[in-house]
Amino acid sequence: MPRIKLCGLRRLVDIDYANQVQPDLVGVVFAPESFRAVTGDQAQRLRQRLDAKIPMVGVFTTTPLARIMTLVQAGIIQQVQLHGPINDDRVTALQAAKIPVMQAVTPVNATQSQANTVLLDNVNPGSGQPLAWSAIARPKRPFFLAGGLTPDNVTNAIQVLQPAGVDVSSGIETAGVKDFKKIQVFMRSVRNVNNN
Repeated sequence: MPRIKLCGLRRLVDIDYANQVQPDLVGVVFAPESFRAVTGDQAQRLRQRLDAKIPMVGVFTTTPLARIMTLVQAGIIQQVQLHGPINDDRVTALQAAKIPVMQAVTPVNATQSQANTVLLDNVNPGSGQPLAWSAIARPKRPFFLAGGLTPDNVTNAIQVLQPAGVDVSSGIETAGVKDFKKIQVFMRSVRNVNNN
């Protein structure tokens, strides 16, 4: 049964949407180059609003390790998602602190990360461009699938690659903001696959 991560949440209303549909994880972006980026203070307000049962994942590119640790220790994020070059030292340091780590990988380097989980994504994450699911080799370890997932294509993607989880951001947006109707349809699509 694939787990569901709704990523790129940045408004309080986005958290209200998540609380209603109950995904397995939500993601907040700390990468400054992303238009979805939030500050530590914003993330804290989002965490306070979020159902305590739903872990919040912090998404990072070049953020210093000490800053990531601070956000975890403050209880703002419960897991870490790393993008960019695979850096086993960062992964090992986070894991030593008992922090679950997800590493974004492309189909080419999916075997190289020592993270707890890998996230199979595009070279340009957050772009909304779908991966060619039928043309890629399925990683030999549990993985989350990202890369252009939408309410319309997620069922096919799950059937082809059988991921442990799915991660969506742009696919549940309209004009760059989260769209509750799209979120509902996405959740229903994944759960229907689970039930069949």
